[in-house]
Amino acid sequence: MRGLPLERELDEQQRRVSARLHSSITQSLAALTANLDLIAGGGHGLTAARRGLLEETRTIARDCFQQLRALADELHPPIVADVGLRRAVATFVGDYVERTHVPVTYEMDECPRLPEEVEMAIYRLVVDCLDDLHLSKESVSGAVTLRSRRRAVELTIVPATLDSAIRWRQYLGTRFFAKVDAHVMRRGGKLAFVIRVPLTINT
Repeated sequence: MRGLPLERELDEQQRRVSARLHSSITQSLAALTANLDLIAGGGHGLTAARRGLLEETRTIARDCFQQLRALADELHPPIVADVGLRRAVATFVGDYVERTHVPVTYEMDECPRLPEEVEMAIYRLVVDCLDDLHLSKESVSGAVTLRSRRRAVELTIVPATLDSAIRWRQYLGTRFFAKVDAHVMRRGGKLAFVIRVPLTINT
């Protein structure tokens, strides 16, 4: 119980930092990228070396923009509060596949809204598990499933590393006590992490 005010304060700090990143730095980088694109479009008189340097600079600027936007969203994804868990996860998975070229399928039911803190925790869990999948040395594919069950919302991630599953199971158990059922099971020879959240949960 003592940790809850601290967690809420941390969430609020992350919200403020994310908002500032979105409202200022990412917009400045987007403007920089657009200006570089304009220069490249009119740079017919540039030498081959300078054009190569310009293209490299454009690539660096785009990468910085994408990484900073991803960091801001990871700190406090505004999309979760705006559109809900289902669409936020679907958007992230689509962006993840495009960015990493790791094949991940997803199936999403229309689910009732959960408290914002719960949706944020589940969203960050998906981000963390898929990041672990991307860092894996094995050539694997993944699947994310969000289902509306009787009086509950169920998320399944395949495959899941045992370390991330244990870490998130401990976090969810500490953060939401025994209200969230999180367990690991085998599916098709792979580890699956299954989280079941009752619709009656409150924070």
